[in-house]
Amino acid sequence: MTMTRKHDKITSSANVFGLNLLKILHNKGMKQSVLAGKIGVTQSCLSRWINGRRALHAHQRKKICDVLGIDESDFFRLNGEAEAKEKSLGPLF
Repeated sequence: MTMTRKHDKITSSANVFGLNLLKILHNKGMKQSVLAGKIGVTQSCLSRWINGRRALHAHQRKKICDVLGIDESDFFRLNGEAEAKEKSLGPLF
């Protein structure tokens, strides 16, 4: 039972990460294959990270942030948090 809860939490976090990464890529007009090439992984590897089927390490997130010019916290904002920040500070991406 504990394993299920832990897995659910990881899956939920991965889903937020994946959805936000897709939104960031869309807003920047960048394809997954282009980002994958810039960070040195295959497009299928990047796709597995986005879909939560593969774990992403901190150094890999940092590479993505460097390429996209964003802060790591942007990956984990929930939609409401992102919208509130956008209203107060302007567009996030």
